Amino acid sequence: NPHAVVVAVGCYVQTGTESVKMDPCIDLAIGNNRKKDIARLLDEYFCTSKVNDNFIDINATKDYEDMWLVKPSEHCRAYVKVQDGCNNFCTYCIIPYTRGRIRSRELSNVIAEIEGLAERGIKEVVITGINLSSYCDSNGASLLDLLLSVSRIPGIERIRMGSLEPRVITEEFLKAISNEPKI
Repeated sequence: NPHAVVVAVGCYVQTGTESVKMDPCIDLAIGNNRKKDIARLLDEYFCTSKVNDNFIDINATKDYEDMWLVKPSEHCRAYVKVQDGCNNFCTYCIIPYTRGRIRSRELSNVIAEIEGLAERGIKEVVITGINLSSYCDSNGASLLDLLLSVSRIPGIERIRMGSLEPRVITEEFLKAISNEPKI
């Protein structure tokens, strides 16, 4: 469709910024930490037909891009991202360069989102993140703190997690989650 607007978003856009900007097939390119602004950026594009610089230095930001889920596509399950970025720099992995350093959502922010989902009938939440094991908010709340807080939300019956690194699975962690029937 010659009238379609092509928007590029994602990890390649973040690492291949210059080549993406030069690609005549791409009308609008949006960096990883600007995805929440996609509707506003499209509005700007349609009004001005200009492409502004929609990239940040992903490795210099400590801001977590809040993207609240209001209405999930599934009827009873919602995926809630609580962490982004990675500091490990494994030789085979590009994640630290495309997603930036470790950043975690504030526990209170996560709880508020999940409470809203529970009020809309969501029974199961899947807690996700790029490196979920490294979750730690600015007040020191750990992944275990987050899971136990979510387990106290009325209406939430099941709590699942994305993949974890072995380092978070301590004796204390296992005992705590094994005592919580929702997890």
